[in-house]
Amino acid sequence: FLPPLAAGSPGPFFEVRTYTLRPSGLAHILASWEAAIPQRIARSPLTGAMYAIEGDTPRYMHIWPYASLDARFSIRATAVADGVWPPKGGPDHILTMRNAIYVAAPFSPIR
Repeated sequence: FLPPLAAGSPGPFFEVRTYTLRPSGLAHILASWEAAIPQRIARSPLTGAMYAIEGDTPRYMHIWPYASLDARFSIRATAVADGVWPPKGGPDHILTMRNAIYVAAPFSPIR
């Protein structure tokens, strides 16, 4: 249900958010994302999302590009205020969240 990863220059700032999920949370996260993602990506593109299931707890990570940190703040605030984000019921299945902002390397195919 996610758009394919493509080379380009959607950044240069990339928000990378990683969640540790409850052991049974991955199916709920995927279902809530599938329902919410069309409205969210209408506001800004999604670089990618992925999950890992090894170990005791599954993890989910998503990467959003932004032209500026001000754009990130504005887009996210509007999506939250409009009830588009976070996906309905998604936070109920999250144990921890880690967030970081990255700038792409000059040689990256996605900048």
